[in-house]
Amino acid sequence: MSINKPLALVHIELFKREFLPKLYLALKLAKKYDFQILIGKVENYAQKKKGTGVYLNKDHGLWSRERLLKIQENGYLVTAFDEEGMIYKSDELYNQTRGDKELLERLDAVFLWGNKQLETIRKNNPARNNKYLTGSPKFDLYRKLKDRTNETSNESELVKVLINTRFTYVNPLSDSLEKEIDNLRRLNFITTPREEVEFQEFVESDKKIFLEFVKLIKSLANNDRFRITIRPHPAEKIDVYRELAGDFKNVTVDYSTELAQQICENDCVIHDGCTTAIEARALGKHVFGLRPDGLKSPYLSFANQFSTNFQECKPLIEHLHNRNNWQFEDVTDIARKYIANWSDSTATDSIAKVMNSFNTAPNPLLKHIAFKERVKYSFKRMLFHLIHKTFWIHGKLPSKIKNRLDSFYKSENKSLATFPPIYMTDVKRNIQNLCSLDNSLGSESDYVIKKVSAHSFLIYK
Repeated sequence: MSINKPLALVHIELFKREFLPKLYLALKLAKKYDFQILIGKVENYAQKKKGTGVYLNKDHGLWSRERLLKIQENGYLVTAFDEEGMIYKSDELYNQTRGDKELLERLDAVFLWGNKQLETIRKNNPARNNKYLTGSPKFDLYRKLKDRTNETSNESELVKVLINTRFTYVNPLSDSLEKEIDNLRRLNFITTPREEVEFQEFVESDKKIFLEFVKLIKSLANNDRFRITIRPHPAEKIDVYRELAGDFKNVTVDYSTELAQQICENDCVIHDGCTTAIEARALGKHVFGLRPDGLKSPYLSFANQFSTNFQECKPLIEHLHNRNNWQFEDVTDIARKYIANWSDSTATDSIAKVMNSFNTAPNPLLKHIAFKERVKYSFKRMLFHLIHKTFWIHGKLPSKIKNRLDSFYKSENKSLATFPPIYMTDVKRNIQNLCSLDNSLGSESDYVIKKVSAHSFLIYK
């Protein structure tokens, strides 16, 4: 006898940033509403396979329009939460790119960070009542983690510092800045010569900030009182930081540990305008911003409102030495405007409730992604490792073939950095941790977890 359950498809693009909150949502859907949830890289499946269910996307940007409308045509109800939608340069730019007017009109539900984002997209899409102020599931988790995590004693001599970097244009995975500019043109972030000049100025500003961070790391590393962890952005070259850390025993580069866990394990976080600052502040940690003065077109400094800020590394280091002078700024008012679930309500429950309200018809349990997809992935992995171990080092191939292999290798290397294969042991460990944080989820043994592909799995109760 087959088991039938309503289907939710939860798409993940950046594994390290999105996985844990979306796994938490999946557990809520399974436990409270008896869904089966296909979670991971599920976009291609939903575009190719007709069916019924609720699909959750990680944005509602111009670049996603064609794919999401195809998924909707395939019979799925399509919803979206803009993972990167809390901070943006202007309402106009947001509505030109991330808040695509046609998608906002046609999506079955749009989940929003807070009142600021709602005000912005209403300028572009005032009519349809498909918008829900929920906040982000990650802040539900942060409140629970904050309640559990004990403050580090001020009597400890060792200062553990997490340095978050986001220099994706100064230290990019891609080959050249020109390719990045072409991509930004394609995504509508650069539409005029003036905007291109501003972007070039932005890159120059980022170089200055990057060099100040390098000075900071070297200075801290020369003092045994500090233990430094560098967390690079997924779109940065890791080797640059590994080389920087290589000469010091008290510096590590860690891009694989869950961000929330890293924040909790350190005494403070140092950043430059990154949402990690907001997340660290939500977890009750001290946050320090580092940004030189006199920059042209720098990255937005919104997140610096959640931190104590410095223009040079020297006074920041002096401040780090004097832990008794560390203070928390009051960020409640601005946080509540931008994040609906900053201090109360639960985004996870709100999103799950809306997804359940569609009353989609139950489906037989999914078993696997199409055989062709698994064969394609296996071939690509085999080719990647073959290039890595042989041609990449020793190969003497015609330049045309070598260039194609080179391009394939770099593309796959970037793909692995943003979304590595999923291992069921890690999934089960994370489910155990989430169940220990939220008693309403029950225990890990209440759930059935089945691997569907290298980058997705099925979960149900």
